[in-house]
Amino acid sequence: MTPLIIGLVLFAALLHASWNAMAKSGGTPQFSIASYRLISAICCLPLLFFFPLPFAASWPMLLASTLIHTLYYYTLSKSYRSGDLSQVYPLFRGLAPVLVVLGAAVFASEFLSPGAMLGIGLVSLGLISITFAGGAIGKIPPLALRWGLATSVLIAAYTVADGIGVRAAGNPFSYILWLFVLEPIPIGLWLLVRDRSGWFSYWQPHADSELGMGIVVEPKYLEGYTEHLVDDKDQSHLLVHMKPIENSVVYYAGFGWSKSGRFNNQKEWVAYLADFGRGLESGLTYYISK
Repeated sequence: MTPLIIGLVLFAALLHASWNAMAKSGGTPQFSIASYRLISAICCLPLLFFFPLPFAASWPMLLASTLIHTLYYYTLSKSYRSGDLSQVYPLFRGLAPVLVVLGAAVFASEFLSPGAMLGIGLVSLGLISITFAGGAIGKIPPLALRWGLATSVLIAAYTVADGIGVRAAGNPFSYILWLFVLEPIPIGLWLLVRDRSGWFSYWQPHADSELGMGIVVEPKYLEGYTEHLVDDKDQSHLLVHMKPIENSVVYYAGFGWSKSGRFNNQKEWVAYLADFGRGLESGLTYYISK
């Protein structure tokens, strides 16, 4: 491997770690990730006219990779909500190479030499050990570990899919450009359906019934939210970020109880909050009687 290739690989690693750090620190990882993918798509879109279409044989892998990337961005955002960057990122990048080696052997009939496998195993073991080092980094929460493992599997899956797809595309740049252009579509649709309204909900068992909590924010005040999820009872938190307008914000908070006769289950509670949020978006004014 030439020094130029080594330098490019190291520079790519630096860029990758940087955007992950930015996604983690942004407060709402799913929106940060979606914005990065959208910018990439806008930059790549004009370049499509300068490259041929990928060969038909590569399109199944291209579409599969787009779907896998969408799931990956979802689990990645969940990982960053439930764990620290220093805990989950080494897990992703340590476990995924081992899974890629296995996937390449199974799906592409590519096998590494014993020395290469030993080297990958040692590097991966060193990275993964950071996740479980504890100390100043702290113990990784079980929820973050589960999301981190799922993310690692998806990283390996799209890596193998892209490796097969690029080789079948005829022109590797064509495959990469189309992948970057297609990626924001499912992410954007998901956010449009799932996260468009400014309402947040939680539903939990409570004695012999169920209790729901919710907050609805007028869209013009909403900037985002930060979710801190842990397995310990009553230790998870949801922080809603609001932007004051004329030194004030408007939001609505309340509870729903399964024995109240109005909300029998979580589905009905969520439907109520969604309807309330749509009312605010459309300009409907609510008056609360005292």
